[in-house]
Amino acid sequence: MDPTGQPVEDAGLDEQATQSTRSGEGRVLDRGAIYAAMVGLGMAVTIAISFELVIAIQALVFVSAPFAGLVIGYYANDKSLRWRPRWRLFTNAAFAGTITGLSLALMYVALRLLFIYADSGYRPDLILTIG
Repeated sequence: MDPTGQPVEDAGLDEQATQSTRSGEGRVLDRGAIYAAMVGLGMAVTIAISFELVIAIQALVFVSAPFAGLVIGYYANDKSLRWRPRWRLFTNAAFAGTITGLSLALMYVALRLLFIYADSGYRPDLILTIG
């Protein structure tokens, strides 16, 4: 609340900050958005490895990428308790979603290049006998 009793436009839901004691004034990104970007990095690595190596359906990586960005964007604002002003809301979501998308793309490309250039295709001869 400011001295006149009006709510501060830059305060989160659980914050009762005054105009002079706001922490993070002048900050473009909230701490929750930075934390959510790191969570998105881990989520992207998990998605890329699981859908490229374990299940081996490459189209699932491309289908899951927008949903991962949306979930992390929502998580960024929920983690920072940010719902106003709207430009901070979209900035937090865009930052976390971009980090998630870029790390998913980089991990996907790195794994594809690993299999293109480092996989020799050697398989040991296995003879299975039934009986």
